Amino acid sequence: MDLKRNFAAVGKVLPHLKVWRQKYAATSAPVMTIEGYECFENCGVLIPVIPGIFSDAITTSVKLGNYEAHEASLLNALIQPGEVILEIGAGCGFISTYCAKNPYTDKVFCVEANPNLIKAIKLTHTINAVTVTVFNEALGSEDGETDFYLHRDFWASGTHSFLGTPIRVKTTTFQSRLDQIRPTMLIVDIEGGEEKLFESANLKGVKKIMLELHQWTIGRRGIKKVFDLLSAQDFHYDVWHSFYSVVTFSHVDRI
Repeated sequence: MDLKRNFAAVGKVLPHLKVWRQKYAATSAPVMTIEGYECFENCGVLIPVIPGIFSDAITTSVKLGNYEAHEASLLNALIQPGEVILEIGAGCGFISTYCAKNPYTDKVFCVEANPNLIKAIKLTHTINAVTVTVFNEALGSEDGETDFYLHRDFWASGTHSFLGTPIRVKTTTFQSRLDQIRPTMLIVDIEGGEEKLFESANLKGVKKIMLELHQWTIGRRGIKKVFDLLSAQDFHYDVWHSFYSVVTFSHVDRI
C-alpha cells in the first residue's frame, strides 16, 4: 500500500532529521520573556515557546526563525485590501497573527480543534497586539463531537486515527462558519482533513484558498478529490502562489 511505503520512507528519514537538529540546534537568545515564556521572532511575529506544548522539533523551528516561513512568504503577495481571512488549523497562532499584522487585512478568524493550543494562540495574539477571533472546534458536515488525534508535534495532529492519541472535540458545520464570517480568503492546514472539508460547502464569496496538502495522509485519490471539489466551484491551481505541498487555489474570476 502507498500509505505503508510512505511511512516506511518517513521512518528512514527521521533519524537523519534528529542528527540535523542536534547539529544545527538554534542558539539564538529569545527576543524577550513574557509571562515566563521565551519569545522568538519569526517573520516579524513573536512566538512564545510553551514547554509541554511545543515539542523539541517545533521549538527548534521557532528558535531558528523558520516556523511556517513558506506559508508566510506566500501570504505577502496574496492578501489584498479588505481581506477577511478564516484560518482552519491555527497551530500556535503564528499565521493568524501574521495575517492580522498585514495592513490590507480587515478581519481575521481562526479555528483550532486541539484544546491544548488555545492558550498559546491567544498569548501569541496578545503579545503581538493583534485582534483575532478564535474558535476551539473542528469543522465538518454537522454539529456535535468527533475524535481528534493528538501527536507529540502539534502540527501533525488531526482526525486520522494513526496520527496520535484520541480525544473528543466539539464540531461545528463548516457552512455555518462560512455563512457567519463570509471570508474572502481561507487558509487551511488540517493534516488530511482537507479531503472532506469541502464536500458540501458553498464557497460563494471566497476568492482564494491557501491549502497545505497531505498526500502521505490522504493518498493520491484524496488529493484528486480536493482538486475536483474545488474545480467544481471554479477554483484553479494558482501556480504563482504555490510551493511544494502548500497550494493556492484562486477563483477564476478573482482580480
